[in-house]
Amino acid sequence: MNFKSIIKFLSSLKLAVVVMVSICILVGTGTVIESKYDAEAANKLIYRTFWMWLILSALAVNLTAVMISRWPWKKKHASFVSAHIGILLLLLGSWITQRWGLDGTMRVEINKSSQQVITSKTELTLYSSGQGSQMQTLFKKNVDFFLNPPSREKPFALSTGFFDINVIDFKN
Repeated sequence: MNFKSIIKFLSSLKLAVVVMVSICILVGTGTVIESKYDAEAANKLIYRTFWMWLILSALAVNLTAVMISRWPWKKKHASFVSAHIGILLLLLGSWITQRWGLDGTMRVEINKSSQQVITSKTELTLYSSGQGSQMQTLFKKNVDFFLNPPSREKPFALSTGFFDINVIDFKN
């Protein structure tokens, strides 16, 4: 295959329709999950999955190929190119936010300020204190019991160096 035939396939309307329908299905499913559970569940099950980023990457490739297929651009292509670049920038921004951003909730009362953000990151920390001494951290780890729930058959095991603990259940 030569470059022109690859660009022709990647810029095809058929591919664009498949990508758009796939995005609609994923976003629709995510919306149902979010309304039934919460935003964190939708993020973990849909929005931050390999499949979602694969489809969004396919959209970026399709948009780029469409712009390449119209090269060299003329003045009449300005709005077309601007719209496609705008969508690509939105996709890039969402990827940057997902990768390095902070997702949380900040409560701010009217005429007040706040410096606290509540995140959904779950950290399991085990402390120990003995004979009135300061508390010591024995174990600290980020856990995801939503996607990997512990059970009697498959407990979450943690070792403190002094003793072992098996987590077999959790409350959301």
